[in-house]
Amino acid sequence: MAQLVNAIQSYHSTYGKYPVSKATMLFATSAKDDFTFGNSIIQSTPTNNSEVISILMDIIVFPGTGLTTTNNNHEYNPQQLKLLTAKMVTDPTQGGVALTWFIAIRGEILTSFLSI
Repeated sequence: MAQLVNAIQSYHSTYGKYPVSKATMLFATSAKDDFTFGNSIIQSTPTNNSEVISILMDIIVFPGTGLTTTNNNHEYNPQQLKLLTAKMVTDPTQGGVALTWFIAIRGEILTSFLSI
């Protein structure tokens, strides 16, 4: 957890903002409240911590999927800094970053997320 805190602080020090998308920041500032990933829907998409993790790890495509992350084209990490280093795992119960899927009621993939 300390590594994640340090990575967020380094990102904030470098870019002067937090490692989240414009949509998430707008949602949080409009609500004038703290934002918790996983408890909100923004633009019909469930939120999760993939934004933060993909930005901090400078991941632009979810591994093995071809699906782009919030950080597509390094939009939120233009210096391509690897501020967070974590082991990639397939099982979210293992320690590290795991690729997991959100599936809509219609059976369509809405979004993917990386969890730490």
